Amino acid sequence: MLVCLLLAVAQPALVETLLFIDALRDPATGAYRVTAGGKPNLRAVNGASKAIKLLGGQVTGVEKLRAFVRSCIDPATGGFAEEPGGKVSVSATAVGVITAVEVGVPRDTVRKSLDYLKANAKSWEEVRIAGAAVEAWGVKDCPFDLAPWDAIADTAGELAVGSPRDGGARDVGGVVAFKLRLGREVPARDAVTGFLQTGQRPDGGWSKPGADDSDLESSYRVMRALHLLKAKPEATAARRFLASCRKPDGGYSVTTKEPAGMSGVYYAAMIESWL
Repeated sequence: MLVCLLLAVAQPALVETLLFIDALRDPATGAYRVTAGGKPNLRAVNGASKAIKLLGGQVTGVEKLRAFVRSCIDPATGGFAEEPGGKVSVSATAVGVITAVEVGVPRDTVRKSLDYLKANAKSWEEVRIAGAAVEAWGVKDCPFDLAPWDAIADTAGELAVGSPRDGGARDVGGVVAFKLRLGREVPARDAVTGFLQTGQRPDGGWSKPGADDSDLESSYRVMRALHLLKAKPEATAARRFLASCRKPDGGYSVTTKEPAGMSGVYYAAMIESWL
């Protein structure tokens, strides 16, 4: 049985991608895998749920998804692991909170997870993803002061001084998105927007520092920031890069040289929605 009900008006390309997502669903748990040979995990569940909706499908088997999300929680700490019985971490906990909200797990089930994030998110990358969890939960309902995270983000912004086409746009975009997602102000918005747009490479994407090739994850970070700034990249080029990451089976790879997986599908669906 398909995990997503396809709309009658869906374009063939969208149907192919929905079928690709469906093929990554684990029949035993009802959860999703990042790749065909992997184990089901939280990131894949979150990515699949969001991508299905963006592509015009309907998520089914939601109760199984909720059960899987709950099975990844460590009751002692409130933290999440990427998969049942795995190692608890900040990044997994942030994704766990986001996914719980996405699939409708009762809020009191994951309330303790916010305490875990407050106590353990220390590095910039931890704070960045934890901020996304707070956004999903509701910034106004956050039970703790976000000022320490703001200070970490400010420091990251001061260090993000690389060339826009050599990862600088990715780094700045991450800080900008963090601030705007939490309702903070971004100074010099026009200059920041121009910097992010300048970082778009000839292939239409954005890259990590020192990378030879663009990738969908970096492009996703920049595109989220541009979306929140109410700005656009060069859309034709951006779609050309998306097309270069699409595989014949309807999946997307994070870079043109990698196999397709749920991460690529999620990034591509989000970027296309912002375009």
